Amino acid sequence: MKTVIEKKVGLIVAAGMSRRLKEIGNHEVKEMIVWKNKPIIDNSINSLLQAKVSKIIIVIRTGKESLIEYIKRKYSHENIHFIYQEGEIGNLIDAIKTSYLHVRGYNVLFRMADTFIEPNPFVQKNIQNKTSLNLFCFYEDNEAHNYGSIDINTHQVVDKSKKFVSNICWGALSWDKNFTEKLIGYEELTQVINSVSFNYEINIQSFIDIGNELAKNTINHKAIF
Repeated sequence: MKTVIEKKVGLIVAAGMSRRLKEIGNHEVKEMIVWKNKPIIDNSINSLLQAKVSKIIIVIRTGKESLIEYIKRKYSHENIHFIYQEGEIGNLIDAIKTSYLHVRGYNVLFRMADTFIEPNPFVQKNIQNKTSLNLFCFYEDNEAHNYGSIDINTHQVVDKSKKFVSNICWGALSWDKNFTEKLIGYEELTQVINSVSFNYEINIQSFIDIGNELAKNTINHKAIF
């Protein structure tokens, strides 16, 4: 019997307005900020390439053409496509919906372009992808309210809660084609996540949100092109 291999694509959202950077006087493209000697966008792209996706879709906005130029130059032999998000920028699910025509019918591996993750959660052998949606998580002891935290009592995600929920936060996602169809009917990503039975794995040891790091003034405000 021939084994059927489900096609999978990578999806990266890079359409953010970088408001935290502007508040501290930095007007560079956030995804080009250097972390561990590379623009942070490299971590997202390389994690998806290592997971052997058939293509990568990057949702972007006007004003980030330098990011496109960098990616096209460095990853010229890879199957990477750019989609411009129209209208209001800021709601994560709206950016994901922009990619709908390009990811429907595929299993999706999802990364946010301004994050650094180690090790690569998509290639670890102990992953148990038993549900339509899988959350790859990390422990955040000090600022869990900045992320989507997992309420382990209710098995629900709480997004940027003003009070402590838990120190388990999601940093990347994978979902099947059925979950893509569900996304269309919701206005918030957290709502659709909580509408399905999801699995979560605490398999990220290091998670960096570059906006948080810049706001805390822990790295130089420089980008490379």
